[in-house]
Amino acid sequence: EQFSYLRRYDEALAEFQRAEELDPLSSIIRLQEAWAWWCKGRIDQAIQVCRKALELDPDFSQLHGTLALMLPEKNLFSEAVTEGRKARTLDAVNIVPLGYALARSGDKAGAAEVLSELEERARKGFEVRGDMARIYWGLGDPGKTLDLLEQAFASGEFIFFIDFPLWAELRSNPRHQALRRKIGLAP
Repeated sequence: EQFSYLRRYDEALAEFQRAEELDPLSSIIRLQEAWAWWCKGRIDQAIQVCRKALELDPDFSQLHGTLALMLPEKNLFSEAVTEGRKARTLDAVNIVPLGYALARSGDKAGAAEVLSELEERARKGFEVRGDMARIYWGLGDPGKTLDLLEQAFASGEFIFFIDFPLWAELRSNPRHQALRRKIGLAP
């Protein structure tokens, strides 16, 4: 997993292959492998890994949530929303993928409901600015997205996901580049 965070995807994938040999039924290993494939730019392979893992573990919320984040890249919006709803049903806390899928599918009202729930969590002291940023990005609002990411970083919220493929189109934005430099990532 550390290799993925360091953007050393080939090494990460080799480690995941070894881990799968030791534990072929591990859903978490397959989830991390899917993320490595996605970050490497191989979205079809990433989706395939998630789907195969779900055959073995259909109740793993994070796999459904990951598909909800990936499928919009293939314009599979309805399927993304379905996966987001499954993730939410299996784990009530796992709502960001649903919000993102709803936003990308054009369901602004549905995305707004998820944002309202996240705002309620924020009032209770939970760190959700980064989560909200993903939904605003799905809604096509780069200004609000960057405001939230900057606030999240300033408050000490862990925003490791800023390097994920989800943000590919945002990477050319000078504010995003500045934030990446503050975090210690290359622009």
